[in-house]
Order: sequence, then C-alpha cells, then structure tokens
Amino acid sequence: MIFAALASGALIVLALPPCGYWPLGWIALAPVFLATRNTRLICGVICAISATMVAAYISANGWFYRQGSPDGNPTWIYMGCTLFGFVFAVVAGISSELKNRSAKTFLVVSAIAIFLDLSLFFVLPATFALSQGTSRPMLLLASFTGIWGISFLLWAYNLLLAEAVAQRGSWLKCAAALPLFSILGFVDFAPQYRDRIGVGVIQSGSNVLSMYRKLDQAALLSSKADKFGFVVWPEFSGLSFVRNGNLRKLKDLGRLAGSPAFVTSYQDILRPLPHNTATLFSEAGASQSYFKRKLFGNEKFMHTPGDRPVAVPFAGTEVGFNICFDSCYPSIIRDTVNEGAEIIALPTIDPDAPYGWFAAQHAAFTPIRAAENGVSIVRADGIAFSTIADPDGRILAQLSEVADEQVTAAVPTRGHWTLYRWAGDWFLYACGAWLLYVFTGCALKRLRPRGLGRKQAEPRFPD
Repeated sequence: MIFAALASGALIVLALPPCGYWPLGWIALAPVFLATRNTRLICGVICAISATMVAAYISANGWFYRQGSPDGNPTWIYMGCTLFGFVFAVVAGISSELKNRSAKTFLVVSAIAIFLDLSLFFVLPATFALSQGTSRPMLLLASFTGIWGISFLLWAYNLLLAEAVAQRGSWLKCAAALPLFSILGFVDFAPQYRDRIGVGVIQSGSNVLSMYRKLDQAALLSSKADKFGFVVWPEFSGLSFVRNGNLRKLKDLGRLAGSPAFVTSYQDILRPLPHNTATLFSEAGASQSYFKRKLFGNEKFMHTPGDRPVAVPFAGTEVGFNICFDSCYPSIIRDTVNEGAEIIALPTIDPDAPYGWFAAQHAAFTPIRAAENGVSIVRADGIAFSTIADPDGRILAQLSEVADEQVTAAVPTRGHWTLYRWAGDWFLYACGAWLLYVFTGCALKRLRPRGLGRKQAEPRFPD
C-alpha cells in the first residue's frame, strides 16, 4: 500500500494543473483501488489519504513543475489536497469492502463519488475532474452533462481499471479505451466562428492606476482582432481608485481617448457590508453593476452577497459578469449565460500558493464552465494563470505565473446552445434518482421475509 500511495500521489500531481497531463487522470487513482482491493475500510481510507498527502508534498516542493516560484503559503495546497482526500478516502474505503465487484457496483460507487464532490461545495469545490480541463472529449461531454459527467467517468474508469488488472480477464478491454481517449483528446471537435472581438486580461497585483493604463495600452496594441472590445482587470484591482463610492477615476480612464474599455472589481457603499462589485467602464461611462454572489472563506464577514445575474450590451455582444469564487459553481455561471451573456468577464484573485498551484486549479474551471454553457470566459487573475477560453472550452490564451503581464485573444461575439445550458444539473439528479432506486431495492430485499415470492410445494397426503 505504501507503493500505491506514492504512485497515486505522483500521478495526481502530474494529472492536475499546473502539469496538466490529462491522460494520467484516467489511471492516477487506480493504484490505491488495486492495493486496497478486498481489504478493510480503514485500509482504503489510510491509503487514499496518504496518496493525497504525497501529492500535496510534491506540489508544495515543485518537483514536477518547470516554472513558477516556490514563494507563497503551502497551506493552501495542503487544504485543497485534504478536501479531495476526503472524497478519495471515502470512495477507496467503500471499494476496499466490496464483496460484489460487478461493473454495476462500481458505477454505483462512482455515482456516490460525485455526490461526495458536491458536498465539498459547502467549503471549497475540489474535484479531480479539473484534470480534464484541456481534454477535448471531456469538454464536449461537459456541454451535455456538466462537470458531473466528467467526474463520474473518471471515478468509474479508475475503479474498473483496478479491477481489470486484478482479474486479468476480459475486463482488460476497458484499459484499451485509454489510448483512444488520448488520441481523441488532440482532435479538435469545435467549429470555427466568424464574428470575433478582441479581449484582453491583465495579471497584476498593482494598485497604481498608471500600471493598469500601461497594460491596457499594451493589450490594445498586441491585439490582432479587427475590433477590440475590453480588458478584464483582476479582482479588487479597482479598489484603491474608488473612495466612498466615487467612480470618477475609473470613469475618466474608460472615457480616455485611445484607451480600451475595461472591467474591474471594487467595493460599493452599501452598509454595513459593501458588495464586491464588477462594472464595465467605457466611453459611455459605467455599466450596470454586478454583485458577487458566492463569497469565499472570511469574505462573508466583509461583503454582502449579490442575488442576481447581470449581462449588459456592449460592442455588438452581451457581456456578463461574475467574480472569482462564482466560477466554482456551475449554476452561477449558467444563470449569467441564461441572462443573455455571450462573453463572461471574470475578475479573480487567488490565494498565493507556491508555483501558483491554487490559481492553476481555479483556472482549470474556466474551460469546463465555458464548454458547459457555450460561452466565452475572460478570466483575469492577480496571481497566475489568467485565461481566455472560447465557447467550446478551447484555451485561446493563458498567462503563466508572472506579475504585471497582459495577453489578448479574439473570442466569438456569440456563444451557442448546449444541453447543460438548457437542462442544468440533470445528470446529477439522474444519478441521485438511480442511487435512490438501487438503495430502495436493496432495502426491500432485506425486509422481504425468507421464502416470500417462491412457489411453495403443494402438500402431499397419504393415500
């Protein structure tokens, strides 16, 4: 089990961002499932937790990372791995105790696993599905099932692969699917879009207005699009330029000749707790504002959450707003898209962890959310991995862990319809209904008196 924990820990690091070797996600968890097969629940729990702690240690020390700084608080890495370790430990514990090791049983365990993923939403979403943020087939799947379908398949494949290796039988056919996944992962299923608009992201922790003006100009000059739309600044980048609700400095910059429109985040004047507010500033002035709906950690003691989505017309398209932690919740992004947004501006600031690890995990939500809803997302982060993704989840531009940088890309002015955009978390509800059916059936079988339902022999009487 020690070797299995080490192997899974290393593979988890390689599969997740910043490494992002997504094919390894399909085998990363299997060593733990294989090593704890037919043991006790405690063995599965200990082995899975050990694997996630190995992953945290490797990540905090940057063993597999080719770039980035070791500066930052490694506690964020250990927290993220601990949350995922909780789900992994429960699934491994259940798997280790299974007596009926049929394919159906493992699918039931996989359905349980996605509800364990859901339970983390009350703290911090930490799903292994983030390893598939650059996989073309999985992004296509996300447009139908949302991130839940990706998570379900990952758990199911790793469980079935471990059983296939243990049995060395016909189940090894499932292992042959991995090369096919790998090949399809590099096939571009996405259509080409005609009408595009230039957008940019700024990655900076500066509070100097001249720095943002300089980066805005650089983004405008570096854009190759015929029409340039706006630049997104990181979360709270407008904070030091707003005093008592006075937006004059930001409005003046938006109206400045030769400067692009921009989206930034700041605090309004609501009392006792202000909103974390996002607004588009342009020649026309300040747009309708959006208030962050999902507050992260202690932010709930700093801000009042918003309660509605916002999308505003701009440059021939509709720009929707979300802020940072909002993007971890599929329903929040979906609400914004259903409000009419074709492009989502997403100011973000992440905790400073070594090698930009936390920002990398958060950024991995961007292509998945874009593919789920058929919408472009322009995500600016103050730490690392600012990302621009198109409506099919293709990453058009992404910055590494470098401060005071900008990058631009041309995104479609229109998104497209997806099943997830229309039906929402239907796959999650379907899994819940199936689990209820399975567990109800099992309970009824246990309650049924012995012999009930069998054909009883007719009594025989002597002649």
